[in-house]
Formats: sequence, structure tokens, C-alpha cells
Amino acid sequence: MAETSLKTDRADALIARIEAETQDELDRIRVEAEAEAAAVVKAAHGRARAKVRREIEDLKRERKEALRREAAHLDTKRRQVRRREARAEIEAGLPALEAAFAELWAEKETRMAWAQAALGLAAKRLRRGAWTVWHPPGWRADETQALAAEVEATTGSAPHFDVDTALLAGLRVEAGEAWLDATPAALMTDREAIGAALLAEVARDREGKE
Repeated sequence: MAETSLKTDRADALIARIEAETQDELDRIRVEAEAEAAAVVKAAHGRARAKVRREIEDLKRERKEALRREAAHLDTKRRQVRRREARAEIEAGLPALEAAFAELWAEKETRMAWAQAALGLAAKRLRRGAWTVWHPPGWRADETQALAAEVEATTGSAPHFDVDTALLAGLRVEAGEAWLDATPAALMTDREAIGAALLAEVARDREGKE
């Protein structure tokens, strides 16, 4: 009986040791598995964060590009509206400019200054000789005579003044095949330059009122 009891005790002790060793191994495996799982989770979190950051940066770039395109579109629209407004202002201003030319020609002082400037330019550009100066109806003879004397003193020949019923203001000087046009129609030939000047004047007028 004693021998049988001893064998039983030894068997129990062996089983207990095996169970303890097995538990230790299980604990070690569990710890390693948990550590490995934590590392995997950490890596997954890192990859997820990196992906989220990339997506956020992509969204920022897309939003920035969309805003740039929208700003460019709005700028184009503003320029188109401004061009339409400018054309309307020019079209509205040209008749007023034509009327202003007529008013300048109607005043003796400005009419004479206009004619003297045109004839002075003709003296520089046209050959000397028999000139014909075409002008609107109703120009006073004493004024044309005074101008003829000035031209003769400069060029040696007095021009001939003649009426062009189609003219309302200004004059046109002819010397053979050459000519110099100082009528409003000629002065307004460069509509782009005239338009730019009108717009600048409108802008100055607006600034003065603000």
C-alpha cells in the first residue's frame, strides 16, 4: 500500500509539473501573441493615419484647384462684363465727343487754334504750292484771309479756301495727290485710342464724384 501511495504521489507531482509547465508555455504564447497583435494593430493604425493624411492632402489640393478655377472663371466673367460696359460707355460717349467737336469749331478762338494747328502741320508734311483748304460753310472771310496770310508767310504761297457742305467742323488740306485731314471724322479714326481716352475720362469723373 505504501509503495502504491508513493507511486500515486509521484504521478500527481509529475502531472502538476507538466500542467504548470504547460500553463507557463501558454502564458508565454499568449503574451507573445498579444504583443504581436498590438504591433499589428499599431502598424494598422499607422497605415490608416497615413492614408487619412494623404486623403486630406488630396482633398485640400482638389479644393484649392477648384477655388482657383472658380476664381479664374469669375475673373473672366468680370472682364467680359467690364468690356461690355466699356463698349456701352464708348458708344454713348462718341456722340457727345462729336458734339464737342462741333462746339469747338463754333467758337472763334478754338476754331482758329484748330485751323492754325492743322495748317502748321500741313506746312511740315505737304509740298509747297497751290493748296486747297476745304472747310464747313459759314466760315468768316476775315478768318480765312488771316490764315491764308500766315500760310503764305510760311510756305510762300497762299492757299485757296473752298466750302465742303458735307463738313460740320474741321478742315481738309489738299496739295495735288497728297492731303491732310483735320476733320472730326479723321480725328476719330482710331476708335480704340478715342475709346481709351473716353474711358479714362469717365474713370476720372467717377473718382471725382466719390
